[in-house]
Amino acid sequence: MKTQTSNSTIQISKSRFFLLGLAILCIPYCCWLYLGANSYITIHDNLDHQFVYIQQLLNSPNLFGFNLDGQIESVMHGVPRTFYRSGFSITFLLFALFKPITAYIIQHFIVHLIGYGGMFLLLSSRFIKSNNLLVLVTAICFGAISYTHIQCAASIAGQPILLFAFMNLLEGQKKHYNWFIIILFPFFSFLPVTLPFMLPILALLGFYSWRKSKQIPWIFLAGMLLLIGINVLVEFNLLYASFFSDIQSHRTEWNKIVLNGGLPNLIDLCYLIFNRLMYTQYHSGTLSAIPILISCVWFFIQKKRSSIILYLLTLALAIVCWEIISDYLTYKLSEKISFLKTFNVQRFYYLSPFVWLLLFAITLNELSLDSLKKKLTAGLLILVSFAIILNGNGQLMDNSKLILGIQNKTTPTFQQFYDTELFAIIKDDLNISKCPPTERVICVGLHPSVVQYNDIPTLDSYQNNYPLEYKHAFRKIIATELDKCPELKSYYDYWGSRCYAFSSELKKQYLWDKTSEKVIENLEFEWDSLLKMGGKYILSSVAIDIGNHPRLKLVNDYSLPNSYWRIYAYQVI
Repeated sequence: MKTQTSNSTIQISKSRFFLLGLAILCIPYCCWLYLGANSYITIHDNLDHQFVYIQQLLNSPNLFGFNLDGQIESVMHGVPRTFYRSGFSITFLLFALFKPITAYIIQHFIVHLIGYGGMFLLLSSRFIKSNNLLVLVTAICFGAISYTHIQCAASIAGQPILLFAFMNLLEGQKKHYNWFIIILFPFFSFLPVTLPFMLPILALLGFYSWRKSKQIPWIFLAGMLLLIGINVLVEFNLLYASFFSDIQSHRTEWNKIVLNGGLPNLIDLCYLIFNRLMYTQYHSGTLSAIPILISCVWFFIQKKRSSIILYLLTLALAIVCWEIISDYLTYKLSEKISFLKTFNVQRFYYLSPFVWLLLFAITLNELSLDSLKKKLTAGLLILVSFAIILNGNGQLMDNSKLILGIQNKTTPTFQQFYDTELFAIIKDDLNISKCPPTERVICVGLHPSVVQYNDIPTLDSYQNNYPLEYKHAFRKIIATELDKCPELKSYYDYWGSRCYAFSSELKKQYLWDKTSEKVIENLEFEWDSLLKMGGKYILSSVAIDIGNHPRLKLVNDYSLPNSYWRIYAYQVI
């Protein structure tokens, strides 16, 4: 009776801790929903890319990609549908049901809720069964990390709950919720950043179990095959484009070695590794490994031994080293195996936040905190980690400040960035909506996504994947500007996902507000090539000196009292 009562009390206590964390997690999202379109959204890989990427697919009659020869016509000269991600994603469902900003905030909440809940569930059921406060704090830390969620969805946040399901299968548990987690995961994640990197970890886990029990974990293997099978079905377009399409991708010209300035020396490698220990890769979410490494050193100084801590520490450090050296190790191989050029082999770093925080929680739980000084030290390590996580979550910080009346004057809000009111005027004035499909615009000094979001067709774009032939054709327009700036030339030639109308005078700056007095004095595009590709207008966020450009005619400049932008429209003649 006493044991049953004790277990019941522990479960109630866990439930209360979980609900407390859930309440803490909900508070900023209530404020964020209140701000709505007036809130700050991360521009990089979000406003400059994913919002219009999703919009393009939702507006396409080929959302699910069953027509393998289909095109997304609204961008460039049409991009093959197979070069886009799967339409079988909960992300698209949310954006179809709600306004873009609302869908974004809801997905953000769901993803971080999955991260928080999954970490709480994994720790409390598997690793830390008697320290609910440590479980809560660690789960909140993981739930507060700034995952790149609009593209990756729960790819990072869902790792703890996916591991929870597979560990249950490893023990032979056949509960329905384990299979439900595995089946649902591919519909709310992105194969290129999850499956190739989670599978080796799961395989090692299964191998360890086999070595220990001398029995093949058939149910566990069935779960892995199910995960692989559903991912393949969901991402059939991506797999077709990667292995069966005759259209060559611009990614085949990727060369990170040249882009990064060549092979690094030993000192540079050490610096890169130290820098990655200071802060994890920003796509995976900002987290510092330094407080965690301190806790590990402290643990081993106490002359304690733990195989799980040693394994996790080795894995975390191996991921860091692999991220730094993988491109150099595969440099020669990529010349023979083109797939290594188009696929980012570094992406084990997407596992880093989860592995580091799991290691942190287990280490702190195993430490002998038998004095007030030791408890305060452990608390300080947690506070430092949490502070770094919050500081790395720019959206959370900026919107929290905005609620308090503190504006980020250097960054536009969601509404200011896309400024649908302003671009409706421009679109109507230039009669762009009535232009034939062959007539498009290019953007100078602002992201093409701003224009694309407002249903104006562009020649330039930020695309993860598009035809190499188009990249070469567009390069003719900007060749002289690239020659004037070696940095831009390498950026375009050896990466090129930003197929932008670059100006050597603006370089890679795309946020010029209406107060800017910047003037482009000598913009040297190949105007005949631009006209040949269907370019009729240039929309620029800065003025262009057309004194020496008889091929450019200023049509008008546009701004509204609440606008972030002042847009100059030039016709190419």
